[in-house]
Amino acid sequence: MPLDKDPNKGGSEMDGTKSTKYCSYCYQNGKFVNEMPLDEFKVFLDGVMKERGLNFLMRKLTIFMLPNLERWKKK
Repeated sequence: MPLDKDPNKGGSEMDGTKSTKYCSYCYQNGKFVNEMPLDEFKVFLDGVMKERGLNFLMRKLTIFMLPNLERWKKK
C-alpha cells in the first residue's frame, strides 16, 4: 500500500519510529506481519482488492508489480 494511503502513514520500526518503506498493514515493530511466500501473497492481495471493488486491470497490474518491491526482490 502506498504510504500516503496508509491511515497510519507507515509501519513501525523496532524502536517505534515510522517505517519509510512499508505500510502499517505489512510491517509492525520492525518485522513483517505475515511472512507468506510471494505466490500466496498474490492470491491474498487479489482477494482483498477484489473485495474493495478494484477492477481486474488494476488488480493484475498491482500483482504484476509485487516482485519489484524491495520486500520481494531476490537477494
